[in-house]
Amino acid sequence: MTENGKQALEAAQLIERDIVSFLRRMIAIPAESLKEKERCELVKAEFEKLGFDEVFFDGLGTVVARIGNGPFKILMDGHIDCVGVGDPASWDYDPFEGKEENGEVWGRGAVDELPAIAAMAYGVRLLMDRGWPEGVTVYLSASVM
Repeated sequence: MTENGKQALEAAQLIERDIVSFLRRMIAIPAESLKEKERCELVKAEFEKLGFDEVFFDGLGTVVARIGNGPFKILMDGHIDCVGVGDPASWDYDPFEGKEENGEVWGRGAVDELPAIAAMAYGVRLLMDRGWPEGVTVYLSASVM
């Protein structure tokens, strides 16, 4: 691994708990399709805290964050809604607890796109800290259904 790669890995390891915390807070908010407002508000606040240049809701309620103003554009997207839990008695744990056990997070959305949203947001933050590449714009979209 290159020295730059080692430094990037070390930086990522330093924010692992922040990423997991964000994931668990998203899981803790029930957000079935068409009922995502509270989770969207949490995501918007987190994106703002991370220092994106612009964070807004689009016309459907999707949270969109932007960093940079360059002509090379990248869009990263993940949906933040989830399906219902069905029979709560069939769960071994509260599906909205965001239970953490043995280095894994369990809950509704934990194996869907919520981990990707958390990792992408904090990954972009790492890039900001290391020096944003000139000529690049990144959009991060947390989509509703």
